[in-house]
Amino acid sequence: MAKIQLFKKQKHHACKLIRSSESDLKLLDGPFTFSTEKEDCEVYIIEKTAQLNHLTTTIKKAKQLHDIHFDKAIETISSRSEQKDREKLMLELNNHMELESNGLEIAIIQWLSKIEFRKEEEVQQASFIAEAASIANQAGSKKHNSHSGGVV
Repeated sequence: MAKIQLFKKQKHHACKLIRSSESDLKLLDGPFTFSTEKEDCEVYIIEKTAQLNHLTTTIKKAKQLHDIHFDKAIETISSRSEQKDREKLMLELNNHMELESNGLEIAIIQWLSKIEFRKEEEVQQASFIAEAASIANQAGSKKHNSHSGGVV
């Protein structure tokens, strides 16, 4: 019984770790503020991408930790010899899951989707920067050719 309490405590800590990312995720609710300067915008994209990658990794690792503790609890409960004991412990674990874990799993899916959406936004902005640079280079090249008499 003490071992199950330990697993519940470990799962609780894993849930807390997952929830600790909520404040970082709230920052994703507002729009990104991309600079009009190419270099500043590129740096901003790199920094935001790193933050999003870190957030994704943190959430996924915490979820893995949560799942490991859950699997260990199931394994420990299943190894009990008495059926009545197993049923009682499974019911207790199920109640714990309903209170703490089930809603969190849905939140994790939503969070990871939001992160992916914001990463796509950054990819699009990087694409716009590349297009603008290409257009500027072409315009500069045409201007140079017209000043040099069209000879390349």
